[in-house]
Amino acid sequence: MDTFEFMKMEGYEEGLAMGKAKAAANVVKNLLKETDLTISIIAAIADVSVTFVNKIQKQMNSRKENS
Repeated sequence: MDTFEFMKMEGYEEGLAMGKAKAAANVVKNLLKETDLTISIIAAIADVSVTFVNKIQKQMNSRKENS
């Protein structure tokens, strides 16, 4: 594999990871808005960490305050 192919593959993998994170964030946002589930249950459903769910929740709360 030459340098160009390596960089192309690396960019593809980075984009894929970003897409997965965005999808997980959307799932978490919807669960936070539409359910009364606990943070730990939401994390388990979305297959993310509790820290990730807390981060999304803080972002959602700060957007509400700034509206």
